[in-house]
Amino acid sequence: MNDIFFLIIFENIFGVVGNLHGIEKLNHHAMGLEVLNMFGEVGGNSPSFRTGDSQLGLTKHNALRELHENTPAMVWDDSLCDAAQAHADVMADTDTFFHNSAELNSLGHGENLAFASSTNGPSIDYDSQVQLWYDEIGLYDYENPGFSGATGHFTQVVWAGSINLCMRHAFDATGTKIYYVARYTARGNMMNSFETNVMPLKATDGTTSTTTTATTTVTTGDGTPSEELGLAKHNG
Repeated sequence: MNDIFFLIIFENIFGVVGNLHGIEKLNHHAMGLEVLNMFGEVGGNSPSFRTGDSQLGLTKHNALRELHENTPAMVWDDSLCDAAQAHADVMADTDTFFHNSAELNSLGHGENLAFASSTNGPSIDYDSQVQLWYDEIGLYDYENPGFSGATGHFTQVVWAGSINLCMRHAFDATGTKIYYVARYTARGNMMNSFETNVMPLKATDGTTSTTTTATTTVTTGDGTPSEELGLAKHNG
């Protein structure tokens, strides 16, 4: 395995209204995981989608959403797929990892992104990508609900109001990198809506679990959401 380099990067659009600037970056070395939130714009297109895998992402989303109170199952929405595929192709074509915030705002889509790389060629694994987004739950503070750069992927996955989903992916020209895109409507991570959309886990006895998890500050600069604009600022 020494000749294999494996890297996973995640990215999430946090209910953006307006322009976002800057980069927020976390390194989880113990997990071999890099989490990156950034915003930018670029063009390009090179279709490379392989069929028969992406609906596994829907199955995983719904299995995880079922763990939470009052969180409906998602449904597959073909109307989201063209935009999801186009963005995956752009990232693969240009070897860049980014949110097109202007497009997302125009379409009203939420988005989670992931990237994996291996010298032997990464496998297509929607299940694992969604699970790793969800695993941010360990940092979410239910007693202080709201946006955090450390938990934005998790909160989009379980956002109760997000009931439509499409997932797509694209490989770069070398076949050593894969880019994943999940598109959602209604978009999640909207300010002032976390308490009613990020629901607690069901307790094992069928009652609602109120266990509070620790939260970790991950932003640099002020790192605080802007209530007036409904967006999160990231100053790197």
